[in-house]
Amino acid sequence: MSYKMLCVDDEPGVLQSLKRLFRREGYEMFFAGNAHDALEILKKENIHLIMTDYRMPEMNGVEFLKKSIEIHPESLRLILSGYADAKVVCDAIDQGQVYRFLTKPWNDEELLESIRQCFEHIKIETERNSLLQQAKQEIKA
Repeated sequence: MSYKMLCVDDEPGVLQSLKRLFRREGYEMFFAGNAHDALEILKKENIHLIMTDYRMPEMNGVEFLKKSIEIHPESLRLILSGYADAKVVCDAIDQGQVYRFLTKPWNDEELLESIRQCFEHIKIETERNSLLQQAKQEIKA
């Protein structure tokens, strides 16, 4: 299965660093410099993992993730931010259904491992859901 990941950050340097970091990982990558462009990508692509900055103009990361839930409720959501007070983290978890809150600046190996773990979680959930569907079909038969 080819996994699709969307990275959203208003800082072009951050997006370039993420492109460089993930280019060898084999994921299909999408990048957006603002929440509006990211929502347009979500409308066109079946994104498995969304990683966004918290502090962005026009719409912060939690507001963006709340809107992303309407388009792709099954996507796993992360926030990667240099701004992390307790209220922001709680809002992210409660309102944006954030799976993980990661901090900037990041360690490349730790970020790569976190993303690998996220995709492993997605793989396990996909397999679990498939098995549940098969079991339901067998029960009906």
